Amino acid sequence: MSSMLEEIERQAGQRVITDTAQIGEVIDNYLSQSFGSTISNKRENSRNLWFLRNELSNGFDRTIEELNEYAYGDILALIWSERGHGDLGRADYFKVPEENGELALKTNWSAGHCYFLAIDYMNRSVNKNLKRLGMIDFTSFIDYLKSSIEDAKHRSDIEDIEEQIWDYYCRMYKKEYPDRFEPVSFTLGEYIELAIKRARKEWFCFMQPISYFAQNVTEAYIAINYLFIDCITYLLVADNDKYVKWMPYKPLEDIRYMFPDVFGSDT
Repeated sequence: MSSMLEEIERQAGQRVITDTAQIGEVIDNYLSQSFGSTISNKRENSRNLWFLRNELSNGFDRTIEELNEYAYGDILALIWSERGHGDLGRADYFKVPEENGELALKTNWSAGHCYFLAIDYMNRSVNKNLKRLGMIDFTSFIDYLKSSIEDAKHRSDIEDIEEQIWDYYCRMYKKEYPDRFEPVSFTLGEYIELAIKRARKEWFCFMQPISYFAQNVTEAYIAINYLFIDCITYLLVADNDKYVKWMPYKPLEDIRYMFPDVFGSDT
């Protein structure tokens, strides 16, 4: 019993998680927890998650009660499926109107909803599993993916995903802290926090071109989307029957078919 207590205390005092087995446990706990368990009954305490839940309910014809029972892995799979429309939801519900401009189209589909998941990190006292997810060292996270993923297609994409996330983080970091040296390491939480900070930047009239401001905010949204969808959902959720039980088909094969612009075609 004393050794178990010591382990709990050790984990509670951690600031960065690097152990491969522990990373797997943290990720599984995050993806397996029910969506409803992290949403307060008072709308003002979970405003972003209430909005996200209502959007998914309307877009995919699912009740609030159903979505509350979904695991976070299921929620991520739904957000990912906003890209496909078709039989999974109301055809044009998540489509960004062309009149919203080119920058809006670049954040089409899932970026906005990933932002609402990520912004919950700032209120992570409610979601302990999200807090621990943010403590994972990025390099150790990539090592975990390389050691645990067997699918050949997934494995071939890990290095590209690693490069992209590093690129997003360094770009945002240089703009936010132009006088500092380039980062040598970061946690998933630092990545999320920096992206949210960039996304929340205010525009001051005449201080900078509005197009430059809009591009920076867009970049932050895309960075969040890349972590949650192109990395976590694609690698850890998409072909995992544990999280996509609501899909009426074999997930990986048909998702690739539905989204060839994202994942390529096998034909």
